[in-house]
Amino acid sequence: MAPGAKAKDRRGQPKGTTSVISVLQTKDHNARSVTTDLHQLLLNVFRNAFSSRFPLDTSLIQQVKQHLYNREFEKAFGCRDYLEAYAVRWSSCRALGYANIFVDISEHLHCDSQRADTSNMADAGAGNSSGDLDAREGMSQSSASADGAFDVVCLGGGAGAEIVGLAGFLHHLRASTTKLKVTAVDVADWSTVVHALGVNVTTAPPLSKYASEKAKAANTPLVCGDDYSVTFYQCDLLGADTDRLGYLVHGSNLITLMFTLNELYASSVPRTTKFLLSLGSLVRSGTLLLVVDSPGSYSTIELTSSGSSGSGTAKTEKRYPMHWLLDHTLIGTPSKDTPDRHQPRWRKLLSDNSRWFRLPDGLLYPTELENMRYQIHLYEFA
Repeated sequence: MAPGAKAKDRRGQPKGTTSVISVLQTKDHNARSVTTDLHQLLLNVFRNAFSSRFPLDTSLIQQVKQHLYNREFEKAFGCRDYLEAYAVRWSSCRALGYANIFVDISEHLHCDSQRADTSNMADAGAGNSSGDLDAREGMSQSSASADGAFDVVCLGGGAGAEIVGLAGFLHHLRASTTKLKVTAVDVADWSTVVHALGVNVTTAPPLSKYASEKAKAANTPLVCGDDYSVTFYQCDLLGADTDRLGYLVHGSNLITLMFTLNELYASSVPRTTKFLLSLGSLVRSGTLLLVVDSPGSYSTIELTSSGSSGSGTAKTEKRYPMHWLLDHTLIGTPSKDTPDRHQPRWRKLLSDNSRWFRLPDGLLYPTELENMRYQIHLYEFA
């Protein structure tokens, strides 16, 4: 769970509803163009998708928290009750922060250009045989999928925050012609959660049978189903072979690792390093990699090295910031001894070791919400 100040309840709100109060500071990095109304719409998606979970069973939440604290992830994400409780309690507020993040980095995404690229490629390929496929693909290395969608692969994104956050980002771009194709990948089986959220972002929310005709006419989905699609794949990223990883990320425009990389490092630094290096051989030029995770001491990785001493072999433990290991792996600095070390082709577009997303005033949600402190790093494959 991301560290952050818990939002306090506002007095005078209807029973069972939490309103969030924020104290904005100069170091906050909220995307001001993401409105409170849009944030509320995102919360409504979770409320409608999992309406049977309210009021939230606090004992269920405590069970999930205890499993997470003990790093018993198979238990924490091992049943539908736990998965839905996690999505309702934690994915909901993260989705708001993620929507802001996607708006923040939108200048690097160039979503609108993807459809133009694809249209040009289709025109140039008209009448050609399948044998010309490679030539057509080469016309635009950064082009989107065949239907003109901007292809996003969310590694570790089964809990749904990325799915709803991206839908909020697309809603924010209403005047554009952008389409999003989202693939959520996770080691646990989040398929029911992903399906429920995918349906609710593309379906108009339920109305009272007494709703006026005006209300009915104004009732529209968060995003159009023709412009937004979601697929879920269950996969152990550190255990997957190159073919499986290639199937997942090949052709993607954006790959996200949001509050996931630190857990991968905690599982195995060597396997995580190998996984990150493999991405460079599987993605195309122009692919973006977005890493968001807990900041500071919450994301430090311990490495053990062996060396000689007077009494024999000694082991030394050192702790490194996650972002340092990430840069060392993706960008690196060839030394005199290893001038061609893995020849990295990633370049960093954006990096900040600590930011706050603070919830705006007036949000209504039937359970507790939290602000989000995070670090963010954005890379592009050359």
